[in-house]
Amino acid sequence: MVLKLMDNIAIGLWMGGIHFNVLALVVELFYLPHPGAVAALLMHLALTVFPVVEEEPPAWGKRLAAWIVCAAQRSFPATVQFEDEAAF
Repeated sequence: MVLKLMDNIAIGLWMGGIHFNVLALVVELFYLPHPGAVAALLMHLALTVFPVVEEEPPAWGKRLAAWIVCAAQRSFPATVQFEDEAAF
């Protein structure tokens, strides 16, 4: 039960980032006045094109990413079947 709850939290963090960006875009387009909307869209576009990148990701970020990947693998199991494994 606790493992399933933790998996749902991890999947929520993963998918939540995508949904937050869509929600921010909707707010920028429909609810901000024109100059504010343009400024927010330009900032969103600038951070998309030129992301803030650190030389080495922090340790907590690596642990968080590993936790989310493990939860995603448990929630969405996949198997690979080769027709010709030698060709791969």
